[in-house]
Amino acid sequence: MQPQMPLQLPRLHQPGQDELGQHRTAQVGVESNWEDGREDITQQLDALADMSDAVVREFNKLENELTKQVNEKMRVEDKRPKKGNGAE
Repeated sequence: MQPQMPLQLPRLHQPGQDELGQHRTAQVGVESNWEDGREDITQQLDALADMSDAVVREFNKLENELTKQVNEKMRVEDKRPKKGNGAE
């Protein structure tokens, strides 16, 4: 039987780094391109909010129209003879 090697875990924090993973963030340039992307994201979110408002308005119109149609169909005219007109 061979002796087992102790399990070696990767080092997540290198001595001398202020924050975990800081060097990787700087290398990919996220900070320098972040400002450009925020404006695009904000515009897309504003457009999405406008579309959502339009959908809600249209559903409310549809609901009101369907409610009106149902109420019209549910009206029942009373065709029974009225009391007090001599027909008992």
